[in-house]
Amino acid sequence: MARPRKTHDNRRTHAVIFHLTQSEFEKIEGPALAAGFRTNDFARQLVLAKADTITVSTAPQVDPLLIAQLNHLGHNLNQITRGFHVSGELPQKVEDLCNRIETIIDAATTEAK
Repeated sequence: MARPRKTHDNRRTHAVIFHLTQSEFEKIEGPALAAGFRTNDFARQLVLAKADTITVSTAPQVDPLLIAQLNHLGHNLNQITRGFHVSGELPQKVEDLCNRIETIIDAATTEAK
């Protein structure tokens, strides 16, 4: 007698494939065998049991205007540095520019907190 067909809802139609190191594999292989499961069935049960409790943290969003300002200031600083290498003199603009950069970074880090 043939095995009964699974209903559409019970068919596993998607594969999730990931690679493990030997030590990672051994971490799940031992408990899987002890519980009487094949390793992949055990891993599936672990993932499904923890799927709702896994928390993924994301980096805070950075204001695109802030990125543009820092990029502009970086270009200015680069041009000033080139001039310094040629002339050997550090213009007053450098201190002003560094102060502006510090102000923007301080405002961004205060805002992020």
